[in-house]
Amino acid sequence: MSDYQPQAGDVIGGRYELQSKLGQGGFALVFLATDQQTGQQFAVKHPRYQRFGGTNSDSIIDSGFQREIDLLEEIADAGGHPNVIGLQDTLQYRALDFIVVELIEGDILDEIVNDQPFDPDEARQIGIELADVIHFLHENEIVYRDLKPDNIMRTTGGNLKLIDLNAASKFETDPSANNDGSTKFGSSQWYPKEVTQDKNVLDPLPLGPHTDVYSMGKFLFFLITGNAPRGNGVRPADFGIDAPQYFGDILERTTQESPEDRYNNSLILKRALENRDPVPPKQARLRRVAGPQQGARHDISPGDTLGRKG
Repeated sequence: MSDYQPQAGDVIGGRYELQSKLGQGGFALVFLATDQQTGQQFAVKHPRYQRFGGTNSDSIIDSGFQREIDLLEEIADAGGHPNVIGLQDTLQYRALDFIVVELIEGDILDEIVNDQPFDPDEARQIGIELADVIHFLHENEIVYRDLKPDNIMRTTGGNLKLIDLNAASKFETDPSANNDGSTKFGSSQWYPKEVTQDKNVLDPLPLGPHTDVYSMGKFLFFLITGNAPRGNGVRPADFGIDAPQYFGDILERTTQESPEDRYNNSLILKRALENRDPVPPKQARLRRVAGPQQGARHDISPGDTLGRKG
């Protein structure tokens, strides 16, 4: 285990000169750095072990940090997405791992809304943009799991950016579709039951696109109020907040306790917001004609993925 303590002025990997600390999260410390080869500035992250003030065990930090590297590389291989933070480089220096990512100029959504909540139509537009980003992740077999305002930035150009993927998970790494124990999820108003359930529960609720749909509902609520309530099936009107009927209906559906009662995926949520219509589209039913589970029937909605690996 390295005892190296990164400081401003250090040159990582003979290339990235650390300038100042930008911030810290549960899994990483982030520095502003300048690429000495190009003069371009980046954000450089390293694991926030307990000796750096982290509260998770070092093994959990290692797991989350490596998972973020793997997912950022996979997203880059898939062509990337303009609303997901871009990977520049990964390296090790003095036995400490580093991730180099694009530097985003803008503000955290948490800070923006705390200054001034959005009106419902502005929140609707933000929700449409976010739903498109989350759908991209789902198409690439990734469930985000940790969607909340301090993981989303609005750039100076006005676009959203997802800035943190250390809690995200590949669908196939959760074969039983439950919390695999690699990340500690405490009780939170942002998380549905399937995220916070014990990893040893006998009959786990499945993780999937519907998991991020729940958190998006709480995020939309936050955008218009500055708060996200605990509980399921939340409506602005129940908290004395004025919002259009369709908007309240959408939030109530997205935040249902049972995954079966939510929208199946973020594409359906996006269409509901675009059309100002909370009623989901009709589903189709498919039947397996060959292979394992031959004869099994499946209800599918627009945006669902067919032919998933495994």
